[in-house]
Amino acid sequence: MFITFFRTVFLFLLVTLIMRIMGKRQIGELQPYELVVTLLISELAAIPMASSDLPLLSGIIPMLILLLSQLTISWWALKSNRAREFICGKPAVLIERGRIMEEALLSTRLNLTDLLELLRIKGFADPTQVEFAILETCGQLSVIPKSLYKPVTIEDMGLTPPPEEAPPVLIVMDGRLIGGNLKIAGITRPILDNMLAKEGINGIEELFFAAIDQTEGLLYQKKSKKSKTKKE
Repeated sequence: MFITFFRTVFLFLLVTLIMRIMGKRQIGELQPYELVVTLLISELAAIPMASSDLPLLSGIIPMLILLLSQLTISWWALKSNRAREFICGKPAVLIERGRIMEEALLSTRLNLTDLLELLRIKGFADPTQVEFAILETCGQLSVIPKSLYKPVTIEDMGLTPPPEEAPPVLIVMDGRLIGGNLKIAGITRPILDNMLAKEGINGIEELFFAAIDQTEGLLYQKKSKKSKTKKE
């Protein structure tokens, strides 16, 4: 039992490390070869995990070989356009200037219903409003609307944009102080305690979260169901 537990934890950590080395990508963003490597690694890890009779090396060595292969192919695709096109393929233009390209749908084996569904997900019920719709090599659909249907920006309206806002710095999480973020937020612990005292909070253990925004205002929510957000 202990051996099975050890093997399971070890293989779990190893697969997690391999996935981390392969890069931060969601399943929908994986290239075909990356998806194949991911599936094979999961299968290889499951074999020695389920059978304690097999040596760990019978699963570890193939997983490391797959990792090396994936890193090699990724480097090759990064350095060579031809290799990238051969390995990952080319983007396919499914809609060009409002016209659905039937040949592209056939070559990508995508039917009209699927295309319209993908367009609706992107917020376009009418394909004639789309200037270009491109099926990327990772399977995602990129949609470029016609100028008439593009969202209006501040620049289009000739307005002066507001100053860029930095995200609030989290300093308390579930009643625990994140000490390293105090310096980032530009405050000290006595200043924080003083800010909490002004809000009638006796200590950080009462807080579910607390953050400091760019104006050094306090944003917080107590652990009770009643939430509160306030700026100084």
